[in-house]
Amino acid sequence: LCVWWDFNQDDGNGGWSSSGCHTEPTLSNMRAICRCNHLTNFAVLLSRRAPSPSTEDEALKYVTLVGIILSMMGLIATIITILSIKNLRKRHHHRMILGLCATLVVFLTLFLAILYAKTLRANNAACKSVGICAHYLLLCAFMWMSADATFLYKQIVIVFHRWQEQFVPVLHILILAIPCLIVTLSASGTNGDYIGSQCWIEENAAFYGALVAPMVISVLYNFTLFALIFRSRHQRVKRQAARQTSPKNRDAARIKLLRTTLTLSVVLGITWLFGFLVLLSKHVAFEYLFTIFNSLQGVGIFLNVLNAHEVRKNWSVRLSSIGRVTASTRDGSSSFWSPSNATAGITRETGDGDSTGASASAGTAASAAKAVDASRHG
Repeated sequence: LCVWWDFNQDDGNGGWSSSGCHTEPTLSNMRAICRCNHLTNFAVLLSRRAPSPSTEDEALKYVTLVGIILSMMGLIATIITILSIKNLRKRHHHRMILGLCATLVVFLTLFLAILYAKTLRANNAACKSVGICAHYLLLCAFMWMSADATFLYKQIVIVFHRWQEQFVPVLHILILAIPCLIVTLSASGTNGDYIGSQCWIEENAAFYGALVAPMVISVLYNFTLFALIFRSRHQRVKRQAARQTSPKNRDAARIKLLRTTLTLSVVLGITWLFGFLVLLSKHVAFEYLFTIFNSLQGVGIFLNVLNAHEVRKNWSVRLSSIGRVTASTRDGSSSFWSPSNATAGITRETGDGDSTGASASAGTAASAAKAVDASRHG
């Protein structure tokens, strides 16, 4: 019998319910497979509470969907920004952010497939394959976060440390290889099944050893370096504020530090600490916090990249160009593409010398037209 704990039963005290679940036959009498049609949410990655058709889980489902869509928009905008600005492509910090964004885009795409593709959840082989890939990508994302935390620590705290270029390829190999080893051991074991209504690793020894343990190590490591980075930057801002005579400038420096700190905490995955609260407690409030903060990680990453002046300038140019095109389209295609506007556009684009040539060409064309007209009436 397949059942789940419905928190709404018995006047909020909860009770077991079999609604929406059924048992599938298996070849072994020692094992049963339960299939449930409840859609899951982002908190299922670490939650020990089974998803249900309750009001809380329905709300979490929609919060997850909106958060993932906004996050993917932020991740794609970040990828476009880094690839389009040459100076950003040269910096190790932004290269690591680029790798993190690409990993999270694929991970969130697979998570959406798990969330809404019923045919995927009905196929054991496909369900397990997608679950394994999602598990691998999530661990890779944490590796990218830890690598970026290490680089920022060496750049900001150990100021005179020189990042060795030859170490970068080795670092990229470790980022991809370590999660591969962990997931391979998890998937090959008998306790690492990814089959079920959620296509996710089951809560057993493999769940804690191959998912929770690496995430705990990564988040604690990142949090330690994040605290050291924040202390170093705070001391630097205090020294700069002491030299400032204007209170307005001092306040601006503090606001900039706060903005950078908040967005950097998202980049380094510090908000995943809420996930551990979800793991330790079944209270739905922690699931809301975890879902909101981590499904919107892509937005936080984009805001962190947007802190750079050259990035804001680049996007300002892009948005102003879009505004001009929109305004021109709104004025009407006939006026925008009229011959006079086209000639004026050519004159503006070509410059003084070329505009003279364009005017001469126009004069020659006019003379030829008069000659043809005279020959017709002669």
